[in-house]
Amino acid sequence: MRRAAATTLALAVSVSVSVSVLWGQAARADVEYHIDLSERAANRAIVDMTVRAAATPLELSMPVWTPGAYEVRTWGRNVSTGTAESRGKPLTFRRTGPSTFRVEGHTAGAEVHLRYRVYAPQLSDDGTQIDAGHAYLNGTSLFLVARGAERAFHHVSVAVPPGWRLATALDEAPSGDLEALGYEALIDAPIEVGRFVDAEVRANGRPYRIVVDGASELPAFLVKDVAAIAEAEARLVGPPPYKRYLLMIHLADGIGRIAALEHGASTSVVVPHRSLAGPSSEAYDELLYVVAHELFHAWNARRLRPAELVPYDLSRPSPARSLWITEGVTEYYAHRAMLQSGRWTRARYLERLGEEATRALLAARRGLTVEEDAELAWQPPDEAGMDPDAYYARGHLVSLALDASIRGASDGTHSLDDVIKALLAAADRAGGVLPLDGDVLARYVTPLANAQIAARIATWTRAPDEIGHMDDALAALGLKLSVDEAAPRTIAGFAAETDTAGLRVVNVLPDGPAFHAGLRAGDRILNLDGSAPTRRWAEAIAARPAGTLIAVEAVRAARHLQLAIQLGLQRQTSCRLIEAPVPPRVALRRDAWLGR
Repeated sequence: MRRAAATTLALAVSVSVSVSVLWGQAARADVEYHIDLSERAANRAIVDMTVRAAATPLELSMPVWTPGAYEVRTWGRNVSTGTAESRGKPLTFRRTGPSTFRVEGHTAGAEVHLRYRVYAPQLSDDGTQIDAGHAYLNGTSLFLVARGAERAFHHVSVAVPPGWRLATALDEAPSGDLEALGYEALIDAPIEVGRFVDAEVRANGRPYRIVVDGASELPAFLVKDVAAIAEAEARLVGPPPYKRYLLMIHLADGIGRIAALEHGASTSVVVPHRSLAGPSSEAYDELLYVVAHELFHAWNARRLRPAELVPYDLSRPSPARSLWITEGVTEYYAHRAMLQSGRWTRARYLERLGEEATRALLAARRGLTVEEDAELAWQPPDEAGMDPDAYYARGHLVSLALDASIRGASDGTHSLDDVIKALLAAADRAGGVLPLDGDVLARYVTPLANAQIAARIATWTRAPDEIGHMDDALAALGLKLSVDEAAPRTIAGFAAETDTAGLRVVNVLPDGPAFHAGLRAGDRILNLDGSAPTRRWAEAIAARPAGTLIAVEAVRAARHLQLAIQLGLQRQTSCRLIEAPVPPRVALRRDAWLGR
């Protein structure tokens, strides 16, 4: 029982306070890490770790997930144990499980020094990646945590290779080292080291640093648009909860989809090179939208945290039904920020809402509630069925309906913005973090609208078919949801982009023909139905009858695949949010909501 308990990594909620105030300028860290990148060409970092006043035995572990990325990772498999010593005496340093380790042979309270290596070849938003060109250091997959020292003062130093620079949201100590009060704060600020390009812009009275790895220059339009989005979000819900912000963008082709992960004062985004090709491109527009989403998470994910994740337990999966608030409300405000910043027109905003409604409607037809969909976030996509991230869109539509209901009940005097501001004020009173679920949200809605409106939250999230109960809510803003069903059409169930090497798969329909054949996003199709694919490949497939087998030759990394896709039928469902004819008072309310 004691050994099992020793593997638990439960982190207490920490308050964001200047560590120099708490510890003084000459403070000595309880835990120190020194990162050596001399083996970067082999995708490895060497970590020298010091634990002062160490327990005996010293239990260490690596988290199995990263806050904000709700999937299990076995980062500990990438750790190779090395040496350990105390007062010149060699110690035993061994693995006790996939993500747990133990150091033995020292006296209680002694200072222990240990060395280990981390192998990190794969770029992702939630992991560490190291190569000859740069190092992206994500704490949950790099820093072992010492049991009993989770809330201690941590120091990090990095041996920056010649010609490289460093960027992070961690505070800098007078010594030049990086510092954090507690392991939770340490892992909430990734470190980028390399030959990146960067720029800084001020918005909301705060500096925003934008770092791009993989580019020769940083476009001025990106800097301008990031500032506009940051200012739009602050106008909606109030001052940002950080002193400064770091946006890290990694350009990498062949990733299949954008990957992004929020932190308290930084964000990491992985996108294709085409995302910065120009300010009018669809890929750039999607990048900006992702930035808007991740920026808002500083309020809603870090300050307003899913109740099930307070405190974090990084030793095991933590299913959370309230994730629909974390992601759905954030989707709602990201869309609104794109409108309020001027990036989207009113028509484009309503078009995007229609796309979100379509996704939500299709997901609701499975019979799961919004909360159940959110709880399944931890399941691998292959097991989750249809659309594993549908709770984003479903939570978005619930947020829209809730905002519309509050505005209608108060005749435009209050809105969901006021609810978020009240929740954030409560988080401040609680020390920086407020556990949030549907019941807490309802309690904060009641005084700004009424108990009947607050009760709708449970109706929309704890019973299937929430969209079927939103007509009255949407009508409060003069909106009508139209659902259109087209005639059945033949589909292969994937979307792809043509390039000089063939077709690059960018999306695979969950539970569709291509999915069941084994095709995945990121695959490159060399041969389609006996010949090299042309730009009109989609029209050719649509012209074939359902049930036809299509031979596909594809490449995934260095592996060649021979697949057979049996074409299926799909009845295209699409939703539109229409501005309905309404009385002048409702029209004014709608215009105020849209920012006119």
